[in-house]
Amino acid sequence: MENMATKKKYLFKCGRWLAVDEDDHEIVREIPAEGETIKKPEPLLKYAVSVFTGKRRGAGTDANVFMEIFGEQGDTGERPLQESKTNMNKFERGKASVDEFVIEAVNLKKIKKIRIGHDGKKPGSGWFLEKVVVKEMDDPDNNVVFECNRWLDVNEDDGQTVREITAGGTQMLSTTSYQISVKTGDISMAGTDANVHIKIFGDKGDTGTLQLKNADSSKNKFERGRTDIFRLEASDIGKVERIRIGHDGASAGSGWFLDEVRLDIPSKGLHYVFACHRWLDTREADGKIEIEMEPTHTEQGVIICVTIMSPCDVSLLCITVTVMSPCDVTVCKIPYEITVWTGDLSSAGTDANVFIQMYGENGKTEEYPLRNKTDNFEKDHIDKFKIEAADVGPLQKIRVGHDGKGMFAGWYLDKILIQRHPVTGSKRKRRKRSSASRPIQRGSSAPSENDDLASFRDRSSSVHRRNSRYATDSDDYDESPRVRRRKTAPSTQVSRRGSVSSTASDARHDLSRRRPTSPFMRSASHQSDEWDTEDEQRRGSRKHSFQRKRESRDKGKTPGEKTEETEETEDYWFVCRRWFAKREDDGKIVRELLPTDEHGHPLDTGLEEVTYKVTVYTGDVSGAGTDSNVFLTMTGEFGDTGERQLSESNNMNKFERNQEDVFTLTAVHLGQLKKVKIRHDNAGIGAAWFLGHIEVEDTKTKKVYFLPCQRWLAVKEDDGQIARELVPVDKALKGKLSRKDSTACPQ
Repeated sequence: MENMATKKKYLFKCGRWLAVDEDDHEIVREIPAEGETIKKPEPLLKYAVSVFTGKRRGAGTDANVFMEIFGEQGDTGERPLQESKTNMNKFERGKASVDEFVIEAVNLKKIKKIRIGHDGKKPGSGWFLEKVVVKEMDDPDNNVVFECNRWLDVNEDDGQTVREITAGGTQMLSTTSYQISVKTGDISMAGTDANVHIKIFGDKGDTGTLQLKNADSSKNKFERGRTDIFRLEASDIGKVERIRIGHDGASAGSGWFLDEVRLDIPSKGLHYVFACHRWLDTREADGKIEIEMEPTHTEQGVIICVTIMSPCDVSLLCITVTVMSPCDVTVCKIPYEITVWTGDLSSAGTDANVFIQMYGENGKTEEYPLRNKTDNFEKDHIDKFKIEAADVGPLQKIRVGHDGKGMFAGWYLDKILIQRHPVTGSKRKRRKRSSASRPIQRGSSAPSENDDLASFRDRSSSVHRRNSRYATDSDDYDESPRVRRRKTAPSTQVSRRGSVSSTASDARHDLSRRRPTSPFMRSASHQSDEWDTEDEQRRGSRKHSFQRKRESRDKGKTPGEKTEETEETEDYWFVCRRWFAKREDDGKIVRELLPTDEHGHPLDTGLEEVTYKVTVYTGDVSGAGTDSNVFLTMTGEFGDTGERQLSESNNMNKFERNQEDVFTLTAVHLGQLKKVKIRHDNAGIGAAWFLGHIEVEDTKTKKVYFLPCQRWLAVKEDDGQIARELVPVDKALKGKLSRKDSTACPQ
């Protein structure tokens, strides 16, 4: 081979068969270059690859499996795993679940990641891959383990049949989420039934070829005038430079008119548009069915970093930002890996729709459904999910539950583990375990509104809310000179980069109360440097806990196997061990959970669960009662309860005319009650409801709040609204206002 520009010549000596029935039966070979300028050709090394098929039902595959190994010095290219050294029938579940292969390649040096997948063309091609172990045959003690424990199946998990797996770390957190929107043109015969694929190239590598098989929008993909949305996982390829998209031409009428492709990367706030406006058809235009395109348009939303150093109205601040910066604002999201253990009790699994909402020091996320293509939440099963959500800071609590739909909706939740990358530069104090010796049982109810995203920040921002339980007061950060400087900042300003710094005149007030910081454990060897206020005893306890954590991660590995610790994560355990079922336990199907350790012992978080007694008074007017489902949300100085259904009353028939219904709700202490939102779903005949007033008793402080309404919640009465927000009033007005519960308010 000759480089025509430099006239340098290179020689590649092979002298071996490329044949399935000769030599070592390989049909792909790497050959090191030789030449005048190459003093010492790179050595050819043999890598032993052990592939572990999982124990799940239907885990084995008959598909053609391929693999690519990436190292510091290049990659092997895609290699078919054809001849197992251990089994005649490859990739089977059971005793013969480990298949051994040999890949010969030029020295890769340190191995970083692998890409493994299958062609998925044969029946029964779905495959559950447990892990892959790669080692140099000349150095058998230097094993690199790639944990997977996921399906490669178009009908399971996220529908992907190819996965990139990094050496060590949390697999879902080590990948980047890409949202791909593909628009088919609106011309005659524009759609296709062919198999479409895409490959994304960046300045740090490429994603490999990804099949666009599972669209969010519909099962019938790539129809005329339609936009199909796909969500894919791959390694971070850096700045996107181009894409390659095409189809296999299989099936009659495979010609396709592609209008455009839009690529979104939520974690970076980046949006790329690739305009195509052409046929990918062997009988149209130039006959190509695959094309490479560079971005025709690139967008990056303005990321607003907000620092609030004193009490203020955040909604007003957001309005100010909108006026001063008319550009699009992107709420930067980060990945969370959520692992859910369903219990091993009879009928523990559920067919209902499960959701989760996370509360952190800086706000709360939206409510996210936990679902994919797999039959999740089965008895004694572990399910993993990845979501992209706002960075709400270290987690303080979660709300988890289901909608109660389906024949077998009851669910026994054992525990949940949430993992995320730590916020860069934050110094947190680790919470010690409380003296309680028994496993925790948390219980409280309710889905929350998913229209309230309280975090408006990227990963490097800090939002300190003085009046929120989910914030940490600045006195927790007194060791930081940067924070001290911000305390005395004289003004509010918006820079061209979109950062906002807000400080009110009373920012230097000494706080009378200290909010708790978050309990979490960091799984990195340098974590001990970050705890600079703990005594020697707590440091010893932390070291012991960390070692336990490392041992559990290495559990099940054979001697010599090593897992690279390449990234730091925050681990939050929420041990539940309770039913989410209307006919089990306390009948709740939604609960709030506080952090625990891995064994279920409560952590000393400074947060406390409180029972609230809620009394609802239906008015004494004609037709005042309702048969609809009623929901309530309480908001206090430390947060909110989320939306709770008022289902278990002291009366068999709830919300009848001139009746008092008493409910109990358990939630993390709200502090001073600020408001209550109450609504019904307008279901059933006679849904209209005249609400007199509500009383809320905080059983911890014994304080009772009186919230008058004296209005209809009805689409055909009053102003037509079926939801009301109520605020507490002086108890001295209770007698006077209660007497008006039998009188509708004037229009």
